[in-house]
Amino acid sequence: MKPKRARKGTVGFLDQSQYFNEEEIAGLMSAALRAWDGKDFVPKRNAFLAELGLSTGLRVAEMTGLDCADLQVSGRWRSVVVRHGKGNKRRVVRVSERFKERCLVFLETKGQAGEPVAADSPVFRSPRTGRPLTRRALQKIFKRTAKQAGLGETRSIHALRHTYGTQLCKASGNNLRLVQRQMGHNSLETTAIYLHVQDRELDEAVEKLSEQILGKAGGTARP
Repeated sequence: MKPKRARKGTVGFLDQSQYFNEEEIAGLMSAALRAWDGKDFVPKRNAFLAELGLSTGLRVAEMTGLDCADLQVSGRWRSVVVRHGKGNKRRVVRVSERFKERCLVFLETKGQAGEPVAADSPVFRSPRTGRPLTRRALQKIFKRTAKQAGLGETRSIHALRHTYGTQLCKASGNNLRLVQRQMGHNSLETTAIYLHVQDRELDEAVEKLSEQILGKAGGTARP
């Protein structure tokens, strides 16, 4: 589902169904951790898909195009290379030290499961064809993960990208240029949709504060 847009000439906005809140993120990560505790590779691959989306904000088409060499996590490197982003543009997405370690564990687990981990091998590979899993396949995988996390199957995998943008905007102190660079947006207007999420959270916080303060009066004072 694409972000809803306001009328022409104004900045668009995100509906709450298009990203995950803090509680839902925790649910996804808990489901991922349970998968990593098992022995089978496929659940771990599925968990890694969700973690990749939450840690990089990649589009699903960019995920399908990832080769193992694009996870640049050896030595001092900690980034994910998108070779063919939107408009066929290349970008390098910085990742955290913690996610770098997850990438290393994933690649090791992938190799132990008999999956190819050569530089040009797909990160998400179809065992049937040997080719990269399709966008549709990744969408189905994510929906199963979301269901296991108790979030239902209504959210698109694109919600991971919107969640990343929302969280990065907040963590960076609304540094839109930084968010734009990480997410590969052509326009800052596109990046600015994540500010509106914070506006909504601010409204909710103000209402909660008002209830705590003015609600004690037991009514609404009018002049």
